[in-house]
Amino acid sequence: MSTTKDRLKQTCKTILFEEFDSDKIDLATILKNNDPTKGAFGTELEKLEVSSFNEFLEKFAPDVYEICERNGDGKPEFIYTTDKSKIQGRYAVKQSITDHAYYKMLSDLYYQKGNSGESNLQFDDTKILEMLTPKQEVEEARDIRKSLQYNFEKYQELKENGENPSEYAQQIIDDREKIVNKYKDSKMGLLPLVIDDAKAKLKLLDKVAPAQNSDTKAISYVSGKLTFTPEGDLTVEPVKSIEINDDKESEQRPSIGNTITALLERDYDAAEENKNDFVKSLVVSVYSPMGDENELTTLSSEELALKRQAYEKRIEAYEAMYVNAKQSFIDEMTAVLEKLLDVKVFFNHATIDGKDDSKLKTKVIVSNCKADKLLTNSVRSRFETFVQDRGINETDENKIWFAILPAIKDKGMAIGNEEIDPLAPVMGQKNKEEKLTSSNDYISFNTAKDMLNLLNDNRIMTVFNFKANKNNGFGEIDAKYISDKKKQMENMNYDHAVFAYPNFTLTRERNIKLGNEEIKVPGVYIDAAYPAAGLLVASQQTDFLEKHGFKGRVNRNNICVHVDLEDDEVKKNLVTKFNRELATRWNRSIIDEIGSEKFGFVFNGDGIYVDGEQLKNTYVYFARTLKKDDGTYVPIYQVLMKDFILQYLNSGHSGDKVNEKEINNFKKDVVAWKKEANPKTVNCILKPDEDISVEEEKDDNNKVTKYSLTIKFVESSMMIELEIN
Repeated sequence: MSTTKDRLKQTCKTILFEEFDSDKIDLATILKNNDPTKGAFGTELEKLEVSSFNEFLEKFAPDVYEICERNGDGKPEFIYTTDKSKIQGRYAVKQSITDHAYYKMLSDLYYQKGNSGESNLQFDDTKILEMLTPKQEVEEARDIRKSLQYNFEKYQELKENGENPSEYAQQIIDDREKIVNKYKDSKMGLLPLVIDDAKAKLKLLDKVAPAQNSDTKAISYVSGKLTFTPEGDLTVEPVKSIEINDDKESEQRPSIGNTITALLERDYDAAEENKNDFVKSLVVSVYSPMGDENELTTLSSEELALKRQAYEKRIEAYEAMYVNAKQSFIDEMTAVLEKLLDVKVFFNHATIDGKDDSKLKTKVIVSNCKADKLLTNSVRSRFETFVQDRGINETDENKIWFAILPAIKDKGMAIGNEEIDPLAPVMGQKNKEEKLTSSNDYISFNTAKDMLNLLNDNRIMTVFNFKANKNNGFGEIDAKYISDKKKQMENMNYDHAVFAYPNFTLTRERNIKLGNEEIKVPGVYIDAAYPAAGLLVASQQTDFLEKHGFKGRVNRNNICVHVDLEDDEVKKNLVTKFNRELATRWNRSIIDEIGSEKFGFVFNGDGIYVDGEQLKNTYVYFARTLKKDDGTYVPIYQVLMKDFILQYLNSGHSGDKVNEKEINNFKKDVVAWKKEANPKTVNCILKPDEDISVEEEKDDNNKVTKYSLTIKFVESSMMIELEIN
């Protein structure tokens, strides 16, 4: 007898309906230009396939463009966008969005929360401001400027002693080249260092006082000097007070700081085609912070007061600029980063090792466009063909088993702040059908129903959720929310649609103090469909099950369609990578409303006890489709079992038709599956006390016209009707 793995190569291929970068290839464009029934389509489709999160980033993570220019008041400001059309005619620096400190902060926060085992109220996320600081850029700048200063000092020392300074001369050139190359990176990331330097210089001014005499040309004396710490920070080093008289001339070597400043200014002018005076001053301030040190020894009392005032204003202006830059990036990029993190969450849950470079054996198709774009008149027919070919008709490794449909507009969600003009000109039909939804962050519920219906007809198990926000997370849902959602979906009796909830909170909205300014960090949320789909895909892999609590309890010859995520053993081993968000349990009314009909793919964070220890992470509570049977929603695994049998019987041809030989062989397989039934084996095709019976329907001539298969589960049953081939 052939094994189920011989007949079905995989049961977890997934398609994701989401847009990440409109400038890159997408499924709608491919379908417009390629017939999905032709061979060339498969080659084009490969451009959308990824097997790991890192591969996804390489293909679909958008670049972010940083623009530094003066606003209407003439003040420098930083602007960020992923939209290339907005940078036309402007000088912009391209960055990888995942290299930005904000993305790294959110990613680190996700890992920390998952490992904390604490509720959101208990979890200490007060380090967000520290995590927002671009440490790498600042540390590299500190190293370079310290090296440059040191090499100049050594160069000057050797030259004055008549020795060959060429080794240090080369080091100076290398440091300057590093600085020039840094112009390609974010300039905003250097502002924290400029602010710290300005504060150090302000401290130095506290060490400077006018000479105690009545001469109006009194010259200052200084009891400290600027120097670098071993880490490259600017600091004030105490020195012996020295009074400098106006009538004395001091024969000193030229200031190294001034020499470096002049050299960096010359390098900038030579290297930059799109010159920006503010950026130039910023670069010089960072890499030559001692350039104005000698000025401090020649100040009158009035000049000293003005200098202190100038530094205080500079600190205030730079802090405001830094906060505005951070705020600009956060406001523009949060929605984009949420979507990238969603995909990260999917792969972290679906892959065996749960890392960004961990690979699935099957490829994930990323549509890189919203669902509504695939349902427009110009694309729909070809998309329907594609779904049919890869869904109900496919019998090999290309069959799509799962789909993710995230970010559906919930009732009561605001659609931006734009006021709609009812008297505005009506768009032409062609443009109208190409028009996307009012926001790139979600699709309408009507579009979602249309897509779910199409995918359901083609037996693709689709996990969906309403756009994650503070109103549909663990702490906000109540019994009324659940009952409202049941009512909203009461006519969607789809056995291949899965509503996932609650959504996860990565960080709550907050205001963070920076000097005299505040950064408003919005709430960042993860769509529940991603971890739900991730766990479903994970449960279909024998290697995953072996590594996650079922070593020695996996039949490696079997596929895993019968793995029930609600099973207590499975539940405690296939947990999410999220912390328990609730400090206390859900109240009885919520539990009763969910449990009365076992509604949806539900995550729970109540913290059940396993072997005497509280489960640290959120776990699967129910894993149900929208199909109702005898008053309760049907478990996902039961529908997957039905799909498996249809695929198993049709592995030699397409369509739900069989012949007598195929049925007879199938009956033998059922006998073998019953013999293999073992309560300790997690992926048995049939569990103990389960069965699949076959009945024949004959015509008046005693000829079989139809077969009826009944899958008898422990607590329910499901019927399959097959026509004769």
